[in-house]
Amino acid sequence: MRVPMGVVLVALCLWLAIALVVDHYVVSTACPSCTRIAAVTVTLQIPAGSLNLPRVGLALLAGLPLLALALYLVPWRSPGDSAQWGEAFRLWCQPIIWLVVALACAVLGESLYLVSKDHWSQGMRNVAEAFSVSATFTVNGFQFLTLKGGVTALLGLIVGLYLFVRKGVGGVFKRSPA
Repeated sequence: MRVPMGVVLVALCLWLAIALVVDHYVVSTACPSCTRIAAVTVTLQIPAGSLNLPRVGLALLAGLPLLALALYLVPWRSPGDSAQWGEAFRLWCQPIIWLVVALACAVLGESLYLVSKDHWSQGMRNVAEAFSVSATFTVNGFQFLTLKGGVTALLGLIVGLYLFVRKGVGGVFKRSPA
């Protein structure tokens, strides 16, 4: 069974919207300390304005889908078969690895810009610096990682997210679970 990439992309965008709403209206009111455990804030700056996504807990944003994926991939028909457990674990790790690749593409894109920006014209540098994306990761209110980048990081992130959707998430659903 092959799921079209558009379906996967719409499902991921829908999940992001649901996670933002549930985190903001349900989790933060029911358990305020739960949203402070680990969270991410994303800001996209373009010449026309900026898009600031509110802080969302990583447990809800990433943990719940990974738990659901783990339950989906469990070999229910033959729980004693170690080969099927190995395949399920490989498929479960696949989106995580491609998400790391997406972040690495963004870092690589920004690094290439920083190394080569002296060879770019001033107009190209102005355009490259007019766009930016930043992600701030916090744990218990402590900001432990901030990633910032310009247009090259944004392009690297777009390529990486394409690979994440195509090979990471879409690759999991190529086979039906055992």
